[in-house]
Amino acid sequence: MADVEEGGEVRGPAEGRLFIVGGGEMAHLVPSFLTLGGGPSRCSLVIVPTAHDDETLAQEGIERLLAQPWMDGGLPAASISMLHTRDRAQADDEAFTAALREASAVWFDGGRQWRYIDAYKGTRVEQELRAVLQRGGVVGGSSAGATVLGSFLTRGDTASNQLMIGDHTEGLGLLTNAAIDQHLLRRNRQFDLLEVLEAQPSLLGLGIDEGTALVVGAERADVIGSSYVAVYNSARFWEAQGEEAATRDGEERPPFFLMHPGQALDLVTRLPVGGDNADEIEPQLMSAILSEPVLVAAMRSAGAQMFVRQLQSDPQRTIAAYREQEGAMALLKALSAAIERQASAEGGPRL
Repeated sequence: MADVEEGGEVRGPAEGRLFIVGGGEMAHLVPSFLTLGGGPSRCSLVIVPTAHDDETLAQEGIERLLAQPWMDGGLPAASISMLHTRDRAQADDEAFTAALREASAVWFDGGRQWRYIDAYKGTRVEQELRAVLQRGGVVGGSSAGATVLGSFLTRGDTASNQLMIGDHTEGLGLLTNAAIDQHLLRRNRQFDLLEVLEAQPSLLGLGIDEGTALVVGAERADVIGSSYVAVYNSARFWEAQGEEAATRDGEERPPFFLMHPGQALDLVTRLPVGGDNADEIEPQLMSAILSEPVLVAAMRSAGAQMFVRQLQSDPQRTIAAYREQEGAMALLKALSAAIERQASAEGGPRL
């Protein structure tokens, strides 16, 4: 097992923002991204589709398809350009990177994240990405384009995206000391980052569900969108911070917790802004939910999200309010049964 590194700080860009999306539908996120890029009337967007395979990129109309979500958000076609190569020499060419020097926003599309690293890591393209941020712009991505923004490249194996630690492990590092996973709840991936933190205990793990984004500044990451972000820290990381940091209410910290839209993560403390008493889902409730596939699916709807939050804050009143609503009692029964099973296995109290 790797040692916990001293000074392994998690930091976003000092200027500008990262916009890290967990995949899926994102029409509701486009306005926020474009605003960070200067607004539809001023934004100059570069789309990088290199994570796609050659067959996909050769399809007729692919550039229009990739640009369409941004045009639907009000960005003129003339304000959008594409940047793609698999030739590292070209990625180092000044003329090739000219569009990045004019860009206020850069978007990394989905596909396979290792293709970005093979093409751009350590080249002039990477330098210009950092320059976009230094000018106050935004660099974002979804799915593979989200993962590549971190320092550790999860699912970076050329043979399979099911391997969390593969033959490519270094990301672009625009968010330092962090490993990013995506499609978290939709693809039942909520436990996958634990393997990465076992091997690299100093890392901050971020698992982002579909339709959800982390908007990252230097020391703060805000959750926006329609679902959840899971935040992972290893037990060895907390132990290295001292006994007081390693426990919460006298108990060992859980390996991860969930955050919902409207919350923010303090990248320095690795806790929600506001500390341990902020409105994250309680560990027992969270663990019970994530252990049940039917609940993972159910909690992705807006109604279920509200139900879970209300149940957490005031169980008795919430049960009474939902008792007559179709479907709510089925969710409650499944949730209660999951918590009961967990508590029984752990010898703990019942809900």
